[in-house]
Amino acid sequence: MAAGIFLAPPMSAVTIRIPQVLQHHTDGLRSINVDGETVEEVLEALFSAYPTLRESLIPESGNVLEATNLFL
Repeated sequence: MAAGIFLAPPMSAVTIRIPQVLQHHTDGLRSINVDGETVEEVLEALFSAYPTLRESLIPESGNVLEATNLFL
């Protein structure tokens, strides 16, 4: 590697499983692959692709709804 050149590690691919009750937000998809290194990055990638999903999981307060389960 040449001096001064930094190559960032590739982002991790993550599979998100969508419960049936929320699949209408994802055009019926049961799972979605997104890239991200942190939970925040993964959720932002998911919400970028499916904006209405954000509205169902995160109210205006910005906190994930208590009824939402995130399994890591």
